[in-house]
Amino acid sequence: MGTIRTWIANRAALLLFFVMCMNVVDGYLTAGWLEMGVIEEANPLMAFLLEVGPWVFMWVKVTLVTLGCFLLWRYRHRGSSQMSLLLVLGVYGWVMVKHYEVWKLVEVYGVPPFGGS
Repeated sequence: MGTIRTWIANRAALLLFFVMCMNVVDGYLTAGWLEMGVIEEANPLMAFLLEVGPWVFMWVKVTLVTLGCFLLWRYRHRGSSQMSLLLVLGVYGWVMVKHYEVWKLVEVYGVPPFGGS
């Protein structure tokens, strides 16, 4: 029976795959909610990229997260990388919960909360 560090290192590929999947889902839902006028993008860089175009936004988002995942994979046996991976998983889990909450609000009320039409 190994330690939690061994468990994370041995499953890093699967955990990083989850991070990349949640990143794509987050980008897709964010672009959709923004187009509907349901949310506002809080990140100024991503807001700018969305104004340039949704494909540019997704390309940059996926590229940056993939590079970050590559670094986490490269150093997966280090404690700092493992803690970072757990933090990223937690943050994306929270983001997925927020997307679910927005979906339920739109489903129940049918009115975007940020003044969309």
